[in-house]
Amino acid sequence: MSDARPRGRPLAIAHRAGNCLPRLARAKAIGADLAELDLWLHRGRLEVRHARALGPLPLLREGWRIAPAWPRLELEAVLEAAARDLPLMVDLKTESPALSKAVAAAFERRLPGAPYAVTARAWPLLAPFEGMAHVRLLPSAAWPGELAALMPELGGRFRALSLHATLAQPEAMRELAARGVDACVWPVNTRAALAQALAAGAAGVNSDNLDLLAAVVAGTALPALRARRGPLRSHP
Repeated sequence: MSDARPRGRPLAIAHRAGNCLPRLARAKAIGADLAELDLWLHRGRLEVRHARALGPLPLLREGWRIAPAWPRLELEAVLEAAARDLPLMVDLKTESPALSKAVAAAFERRLPGAPYAVTARAWPLLAPFEGMAHVRLLPSAAWPGELAALMPELGGRFRALSLHATLAQPEAMRELAARGVDACVWPVNTRAALAQALAAGAAGVNSDNLDLLAAVVAGTALPALRARRGPLRSHP
């Protein structure tokens, strides 16, 4: 990705801000470093949503909540809204290489050369982006088994990681630091969670709380922020 990184604070990532254009605009206004969005390949469309489609039914499911499926936000609209002012972090949801290839093509068509990040729990989906200097790859781990499976690839193939807060334990974070891996922790939605993530050595925080992120960007969230280095090292 771009070498323009924040100094003296963690990377500020707006969790799911790209799933809603008004939240995307707010993330841009507060100076977030990345706006995350959830992306599915559904019937040939790049749909931006966290909820799952219910097969052929015109419905979406989020936990136990059912909602109408239309209108659906598509990646093209998010790219237009973000433009080159706010880099995006795309969370790949459809476990198919076709999604990865479609995302790379969409960015190249709309924002050629613009920096962005890609994350996925199904980390083989990141393979089509390897070798793209402007794309930062962050495999994601939410469970201990996922982190254990990723460990052999961390520090070599992958130099950054999206890590659930429950896994940001001292021993794991020390191992990641020893390998030169930047851990971006989610969810970090309170000042207490922020303090805990920073104490663990998080290079970035992924938050639904845009007010907290605004304070992170301003350097006023915690006194410890003033001692933080800029996260996400450049590629080796």
